[in-house]
Amino acid sequence: MTLDPSSYDHLTDGQQGSQEPAFNDGRRSSPISKITVFIRLFLYLSLTLICLPLQIMLRLIALRQVWEGFCCWYHGRVLSIFGVIVEERGQKCAHSPVLFVANHNSYFDIEILGAKVRGSFVAMHQVATWPLFGLLAKLQNTVFIDRRASSIAQQQQQITERFDRNQNLIIFPEGSSYTSTHTLPFRSSLFAVTGHRVGGKAVSVQPVSITFARLDGLPLGRGMRAYYGWYGNSPLGPHIVQAAGLGRLTVVVHWHTPKTISDFSGNRKALSAYCESAIKQGMAQARSGKPE
Repeated sequence: MTLDPSSYDHLTDGQQGSQEPAFNDGRRSSPISKITVFIRLFLYLSLTLICLPLQIMLRLIALRQVWEGFCCWYHGRVLSIFGVIVEERGQKCAHSPVLFVANHNSYFDIEILGAKVRGSFVAMHQVATWPLFGLLAKLQNTVFIDRRASSIAQQQQQITERFDRNQNLIIFPEGSSYTSTHTLPFRSSLFAVTGHRVGGKAVSVQPVSITFARLDGLPLGRGMRAYYGWYGNSPLGPHIVQAAGLGRLTVVVHWHTPKTISDFSGNRKALSAYCESAIKQGMAQARSGKPE
């Protein structure tokens, strides 16, 4: 089994491989507070510019636990700035290493999981070239996946070496963010690394459902989810401005039962299907308003 970077092939410039949803998202008629946009973006940029040199210094001279803790603190402050409230359900794995598998709504997923998990992300290689966000991704020790066949073995080795050092990783097996209304099919090739064993034991895999559930305490309707779900050819800058101008967003994060590939007789497709099913159920449950 090998890690297939082609899982990210459709994430080319402009994300033209991700089709926009066939519904009216209502963004043209919904009010955006320009004052809120200005305050939040000003605070975000100020926080980031102050923290960048500190994070660089911590990466160079501090223990891993210290800079990972700093990353969690930073992401938590970003959530506060943008008015994102996180409600957790279930229990997050307390041991390491763990491969956390989550659905991908938008860039807010990075902040949400970054605030809750001491670990690094697996991302498409284009992210490394993005202004500011590329630097932030590198500082969090992100593993970048590209499409070159010659890179498969090296990239898989990078991931398994992280596991050998008891580091957690976070993947989005959809390969792309979407509408936050539903998930894209999971790509089982990304689960190839779960066959790696650390200390004779298979790596734990924990599905995590991220549901954008409420806005200012009211259920987040299908149309309003388009403010948060970054999809299709939506330009990043204007999309961030729109999301920043809304109220307080409540996100339900559900930590589902962890499994290993051994629980599925070494079948990565079965493990992928389990994660996809658990995440979909978690999202449906969170949107229904029913308790766990």
